[in-house]
Amino acid sequence: MSALTAPQYSDRSVRAPFGPRKKELAMLVWIPTAVAAWFTIGLLVAVPFLLVGVGRAVEGARGSSVAFRLVVLPAAALLWPVMLRLWIGSARPGGRRA
Repeated sequence: MSALTAPQYSDRSVRAPFGPRKKELAMLVWIPTAVAAWFTIGLLVAVPFLLVGVGRAVEGARGSSVAFRLVVLPAAALLWPVMLRLWIGSARPGGRRA
């Protein structure tokens, strides 16, 4: 009785039809890293925005409750470039208000 063995390739250019390639592995690392970086920056912008800037940028949110700010936190973290632009625009004299 002989045991089953994997085929042996003599040429190094021939690859097995299975197994990840370097580019695919790079994408498996790069995509989650980019998403984590996006949300980290988002939280760094969203938390101060919701504590200080939301009252200045959005008149309807002035004096809002902590519960409202917690509900809005994930969206503010996801859309942090929009929140940052809104906050910076409201800080300028004669700035645009929502």
